[in-house]
Amino acid sequence: MLREGDLWKGYGVSLPGQDRKYHVKRHRNRWTVMVWYRPVHELASAWVPTVLQCPQLVAAVNRVALQHHGRRGGSFYFNEYNQVLKPIWSDEHVELRYVGEFPRCRFRFGLFDGVWDNRPPHRPKGRLAPSDDWGGPRCGIPYWLDVRRGRRGLRIYRPTVLQNEDEFVRVRHREYLDTHTRTYERLADAIWAAKGGLGGRFYVTEAGSVWTPYRNGPAPTDWNYRFVGCLWDHVNEWYPSWG
Repeated sequence: MLREGDLWKGYGVSLPGQDRKYHVKRHRNRWTVMVWYRPVHELASAWVPTVLQCPQLVAAVNRVALQHHGRRGGSFYFNEYNQVLKPIWSDEHVELRYVGEFPRCRFRFGLFDGVWDNRPPHRPKGRLAPSDDWGGPRCGIPYWLDVRRGRRGLRIYRPTVLQNEDEFVRVRHREYLDTHTRTYERLADAIWAAKGGLGGRFYVTEAGSVWTPYRNGPAPTDWNYRFVGCLWDHVNEWYPSWG
């Protein structure tokens, strides 16, 4: 049983960029969850706070950050099993610390493209359908679609990073999802189609929603984001819980 502040030895993520993680920051004299958000086809980004608070999560992130980094706040990951992980940076490496499980935490952001919840249906005007634009925060846990064997051989994998508490040794290998159910094949096909017949990275949110980036031009801003589907109707066919 993991406790708050324990070293995370499961699947580890270390994503560059501020927009792929949630952040605990000071806003209007209190600590709150925020995202770094840039509208599609725009260059300007901004910090956007949630208007629905989750004080238990914020307090836990701050405790772990203060204990292991000497100061409050900072980024965190929120995986599809509602586990929160806090990256702790040093000069030589980054380690992940377990914060806790927060299945009831709900965030709501007033984004440039409208109001967006981190829980389905995500937006006030109704549920997303596959291939709809993903207009929400670009937070999530990365997975990859492997297309090297063609469409008939689509495979989903994650790069596993194992951490040793004493030496911080990182071991990387591809861990393929060992299932070929109809749901798995449908998800892989949907990602393949959303990315224009290409493989690559896609993301899973804490609500089990799956979205993927795709390029629609040569410019740095020529990225769009599409909703692919949701895992939770068939979560038993996904990877087991991380910890």
